[in-house]
Amino acid sequence: MFRLPFCAVACVALVLLVLPVPASAGERTVTLSSFDFGRGNVFDAAVETSYHYGFDQAYIDRERVCTAGTQGVNGGTLCTSNDVLFVKELTYSRALQWFDLTPRVALWHDLDAFVVIPIFVSDQTSYRYQPGVSPDTTSVYPRENPNASLFRVPFDGPKRGGVGDVRLGLRWEPFNQDRDPDEADWRLVSELTLPTAGVRRGGNTSVGEGLVQWRLQTSISRRFFGMVEPYFEAYGHLLFPTSSALYKSYGATQSLVNPGHRLGINLGVEIVPWERPAANRRVSFDVGLGSDYRFEGRAYSELFEALAASPCGTAEAPACTVTTPKGGKGAFTGLTDVSHYGSFRIWIGLNVDVIEYVQFKVGYDFQYDKSHFLTNADAGTGGVITDAASYSPVYNANYDEVGHRFIVDASTHHLLSIGLALKF
Repeated sequence: MFRLPFCAVACVALVLLVLPVPASAGERTVTLSSFDFGRGNVFDAAVETSYHYGFDQAYIDRERVCTAGTQGVNGGTLCTSNDVLFVKELTYSRALQWFDLTPRVALWHDLDAFVVIPIFVSDQTSYRYQPGVSPDTTSVYPRENPNASLFRVPFDGPKRGGVGDVRLGLRWEPFNQDRDPDEADWRLVSELTLPTAGVRRGGNTSVGEGLVQWRLQTSISRRFFGMVEPYFEAYGHLLFPTSSALYKSYGATQSLVNPGHRLGINLGVEIVPWERPAANRRVSFDVGLGSDYRFEGRAYSELFEALAASPCGTAEAPACTVTTPKGGKGAFTGLTDVSHYGSFRIWIGLNVDVIEYVQFKVGYDFQYDKSHFLTNADAGTGGVITDAASYSPVYNANYDEVGHRFIVDASTHHLLSIGLALKF
């Protein structure tokens, strides 16, 4: 029998990497198998329910033009030459709670299909001033000129909830160490997210984004000494807006229309300190780290809820212009042009197969995003802008012009997951 060495499998997997998405701790599940009569396995199925609590937090700063010789609040010269400074403005926080219902069924040898149905209990975003910032010093909601307010602070966004976008997927394991000890485990996952949920907009409580999302993932692992299984994963996410999404093209001078795609890798190890294979009982720990990259694009940024509910241009804040006085005419939906950035992630998980058909999971995931601009639309395309028609329809001088842009810093994401799987 022909056996493909582990190093060859790794090389093939790297070549076939194409684009895939991050897996949470404990998600690396053995692929189900049916009609596997040689192993006495006629049919496999499973259903998993999991609870997730996520908490995101970040500081949002803003550019401010500093003229040479400007005095600081506590005296002294703030800047000795004309410069653009980053000034503290807001703290951002978002709390989410949701359940995932995931039925799986094996279609053939080491090939299974799955459906993920997310049910959001709550999803709410809040904004407060950073320490040391007040209505007397902020440029967002200034006490001295509330008619020019970009958005209110403090501000709590709507409490969102409901059934989210449903995901359909296939998982295939072309090489399996359990079948052949000389092989490594090589898994491929293809997952499609359908825009089944209502689209998030200012003023509603929906949780969807109106996107068709295609996820591809590949992973390689091999168990050593009966208890240590290192793994490598690569993933990516392609995002395609539908006609119901807020991602719109308003004209030829708009440089970005779609959200940014994502790519990344994970490295980790699963440790099995105790196992009884005959009884399908075991305890394992999963630890690892990863990094991913998001391309620039239009996005539901950390400022979405605040901008989507902005009073800018209304009777409450008439001195704030929704469209730039320089000619921009784009809809004020809350979406902004977000610059590219990288993220770093670590996780730890515990998986316990209590009895033959029951598995318990718990995991914690921490992610840190590099600083990046949240409002970074180009003023236009095609070189020098000569008239109002040359400006991008989504460019807004209030926050896209250099000296007024918002940047997010110290952005962290915490995720606690608890799951229970029943196998048949």
